[in-house]
Amino acid sequence: NTEEREIRKKSDLELADFINKSSIEEFITYWKNQPLFHSQNQLPKMKKDELAERMKSLNKLGLINSLKAFGTGVMQSKWNFICELTVPTLLITGSLDNKFTSINMEMNKLIKNSVHQTIAEVGHNVHIEKPKEFVNLVISFLKTHLN
Repeated sequence: NTEEREIRKKSDLELADFINKSSIEEFITYWKNQPLFHSQNQLPKMKKDELAERMKSLNKLGLINSLKAFGTGVMQSKWNFICELTVPTLLITGSLDNKFTSINMEMNKLIKNSVHQTIAEVGHNVHIEKPKEFVNLVISFLKTHLN
């Protein structure tokens, strides 16, 4: 709804301002502490270190522009068109990510040719937390729908 979008837009602009005024390390600390990513605390230290190194290479201006141009507060909702999708669609969520699992369950009801798969004991970044399971789901889906 419009009110939620305005709140999100304001939040995205505040985050963009924080990124602009902070070091990339301060942003990474803030970002990693978001509840959405708490499940990543269970990752092996080596994987967490790898992710941290990758995040250090992020470009502040790129992050700011992404928030301003592609944040959910500014993007046009496509929910009215989702039922028009006819291509095979795989929706993957982690069982610990209640918000996006719920959203994907709704999407699955609306997209005629979709499948929703939930991977247990992971959060928002399924592909990072359980990459093998993620890849296996994608391969299985493609084999089923490309033959």
